[in-house]
Amino acid sequence: MKADNLSLAEASRLASAFGVVFSPGTTVTGRVNTNIHVSGTADSPALNGNLSAADVQISGKDIPQPVGIKAVNFTVTPTDIHSDTFNITSGPTTVKSTVALKQYTSKTPNLDAHLEAPKAELPAILAIAKAYGVKSLDGVKGSGLLELDMRLSGPVQSLDGNAIMRALNGESAINFNNLRLSGTNLSQEISKVAGFLKPTGSGQSFTDISVMTGKIIVKNGIAQTTDLKAGLDVGTIAVTGSADLVEQVLNLHVNAVVAQKVSGQVGGTGIRGFMKTALANNEGELVIPVLITGTFLQPKVTPDVQSFGRMKLKGLLPTSSNPGAGLSGLVGNLLAGKGGTQPGQTQAKPEQQKPAPNALQQLLEALSEKKQQDSQPKPKK
Repeated sequence: MKADNLSLAEASRLASAFGVVFSPGTTVTGRVNTNIHVSGTADSPALNGNLSAADVQISGKDIPQPVGIKAVNFTVTPTDIHSDTFNITSGPTTVKSTVALKQYTSKTPNLDAHLEAPKAELPAILAIAKAYGVKSLDGVKGSGLLELDMRLSGPVQSLDGNAIMRALNGESAINFNNLRLSGTNLSQEISKVAGFLKPTGSGQSFTDISVMTGKIIVKNGIAQTTDLKAGLDVGTIAVTGSADLVEQVLNLHVNAVVAQKVSGQVGGTGIRGFMKTALANNEGELVIPVLITGTFLQPKVTPDVQSFGRMKLKGLLPTSSNPGAGLSGLVGNLLAGKGGTQPGQTQAKPEQQKPAPNALQQLLEALSEKKQQDSQPKPKK
């Protein structure tokens, strides 16, 4: 099979037979050159040769800005397909990439791809993700930079967006600005938990985030963080936990710290949730620990009773400058259901992982307002 300057729009129809399908409504243009010998059965063809593409551009109504590949070359053998190093561009962002598909004739070929960009812009990453059919980021808009170093590795059922996302591993440092997350208003939900008479952001169906920083580690399509910080309308939040990028399921512990000025406007220590779901730190700020579960489109915000009890018992309250205080001890338990210890972390020390009965005892004692010295366990005889 030989072809010179074949239209990529036509070639994409052939690619769809091998499971390479772009999102509906996506337009793909460019040129393809092939020199490939095909043998075997129609269900399981074996290929030998070379394939190259040039001036590739992917665009569509759901892609914020066009995605382009100037040139890419693939070597094809009966078992493997692998590329040379090529660049994916969107706006001013360039992502250095390599792709390999091993045992491609099997039902579960093994994908091995590497994506690297030291200063990638968020709109470009969103455009590239949407071009390849990734749905979990549909409700995200904004600006800012991230240090991208991701690897797609492992067996995949197909080459669609979800299958690729499940093979995603790596880490990224982020520094985002002016984010908007569609579907819910976290400031309003946190305000309700605290018992504000007039919830912040009432009536809005989106969350505006002025700034978001931290590191995200992805393991088999599950994003984990221990140091994410963000600025909301209601105040500063710190986030620890995980998010399944394929199932779009959330499991997050969040500390929300409401600034003193805002605290006074909403009632300060006179709010309905004071000493029940909110505490005041020594800077006059309100502290509201919450759990965020549910899905990306329908998150559920509820009081974090366990964190509240620990804060009240130990007197360790977060501040706007350190909103993550008290969250680090929860990481081991929180991520236990998502693969245990995070990549690059050692097992938590025994004193950080309290046995369940002791944790329950501490919580009950905190909520019943016993003195801290009375809460110490009695020595065994």
